[in-house]
Amino acid sequence: MTMGEVMGLAGILVAAYLAGSLPTAVIMSRLVAGVDVRDLGTGNAGAANVFREVDRRVGVFVAIVDILKGLLPVLVADRFFDLGPTGAVIAAAGALWGHQYSVFLKFRGGAGLASAFGGVAGMMLGPTVVAGFVGLPMLLMTKNMGWTGGITIAIAFGITAISVFTDIQMPDLIAIEDAGYLYGGVLIGLLLALPFWLRKIFELRAARGGDAAPDASSTTEDQT
Repeated sequence: MTMGEVMGLAGILVAAYLAGSLPTAVIMSRLVAGVDVRDLGTGNAGAANVFREVDRRVGVFVAIVDILKGLLPVLVADRFFDLGPTGAVIAAAGALWGHQYSVFLKFRGGAGLASAFGGVAGMMLGPTVVAGFVGLPMLLMTKNMGWTGGITIAIAFGITAISVFTDIQMPDLIAIEDAGYLYGGVLIGLLLALPFWLRKIFELRAARGGDAAPDASSTTEDQT
């Protein structure tokens, strides 16, 4: 990898982080209701908390914007700059970290489910679109963004795995030939879950008389 490529990837990481840092939930809750969503409900600066505590329509809007914060940097890195799976993963990770540790919120933020969803969707765009035909009706019925996003991405992973690892001929719309995108999606899923599991570990230590649990801003449970 040349120095120019390294610098390009670093630029993608910074740009994606800044995009992910945009505190959509906080901005919209203040504009629409004059409140800070972090003072309501779970205290999470994400779309699900806005959906439940402020306004459902605003929550949906926040979710869409947060998904785009993960999706667009990946598409720019992969399709415009032609950086492949490596660039896509770095862009998705940057957007996720921006949402979780926003520079505009003193390095706090939401759980990052919507941004992670957008990043993974960018790596597996066709399969995610197909999976959306299951996810959208489920969202309308359950009103649960967390479970809907998780199941939609799981279906997209399954379609991608079939495309990559089997000889089944997929339509061009959903065909994924490079396994790097699948592995990248798994990595983003692990990064999404990491703060949640670290919090659980510290809480377990605290319950056993160890160090007190750190102040974590969010979990991945039904949050975005």
